[in-house]
Amino acid sequence: MELVNLLLRSFFLAILLSNVTAHLSRQRREITHSEGCPTPMMKGTTPNLEHIFVGRCLEFQQIHSSRYNCPGARVNCSDAWLKFKEAVVGQDPCNINDNAYDELLDLIPIEFADDMTLFWSGTNKLAHGYAAASPTTSTLEDSMLGYMVNGLNWCSSEGSDQFSSDPCPDQEPDSCTHTSTGVFWASVSTMLAKQASGIATVMVNGSSPWPAFYNGSFFAKYELPNLDPDKVTNVRIVVAHNIGGPINEQCGRGSVKTMEELTAARGLAYTCEGTPRDVQSFQCVENAGHAECQPGTDATGGRVREGKMRKRIRTQTEPASSIS
Repeated sequence: MELVNLLLRSFFLAILLSNVTAHLSRQRREITHSEGCPTPMMKGTTPNLEHIFVGRCLEFQQIHSSRYNCPGARVNCSDAWLKFKEAVVGQDPCNINDNAYDELLDLIPIEFADDMTLFWSGTNKLAHGYAAASPTTSTLEDSMLGYMVNGLNWCSSEGSDQFSSDPCPDQEPDSCTHTSTGVFWASVSTMLAKQASGIATVMVNGSSPWPAFYNGSFFAKYELPNLDPDKVTNVRIVVAHNIGGPINEQCGRGSVKTMEELTAARGLAYTCEGTPRDVQSFQCVENAGHAECQPGTDATGGRVREGKMRKRIRTQTEPASSIS
């Protein structure tokens, strides 16, 4: 029986590795809108921005459209570039209008199938690797718009008809509240949430020294508030932990409890899980020798991380803070 378990696990890991390799192109853009420290490349507008934008637009439609829900009508990439550029050039780089990208978003909407939408916060590498291995899960960066600009940087220069070649200002809560990139990611994050249907998954980091859920995250500011209770049947909260820990956040405690309560307050049903088996199986691709990844162990390597799955189905007669 042990040999059978080992062979089955080896087969499963081989499938995961194959899927990850097939979609490796999505992993080349590690630094995204809500995670990671800026590098020197991100200080100013990305060189050759137009060529990269148009090239990715063409590439997505030619190569990735069958998997990642390309818009129904073929997009003219030159037109898309003009709408992208005209949205912000010439404006104060710290005061971009909230609706600046509306024409671009109308041209290239996000349209994922039921149960397909994966939100993430603090789990950049894991969430994108997991999505790459799953044909039924996609992140914002897997949408056409997200794919086209992921990892890129740009900003306007007031009075100029070109993107700025100077260092772009950082978004600050008091002095620079509406940057070119900040408004873009806020807009597409909102659109991603509004189109979500069926089961919507959010993956947060339970091993980080920082809160898994915090008010300044994109999920808290733009995604959770725009989930539609009439379209989303369940919010699947995944509190992911590193193989071997530490376990700093859990379902029903700390900031995750706050997220659960806010989700319920919006009239959304939810479940919360600590590193479910499908997520850990992906993690074990890079940690195959760890005790938690050995055949015959449970999803936590023989130790209980969370207790039972927390599940919340809110009814109209129950108070928003009630959790079972």
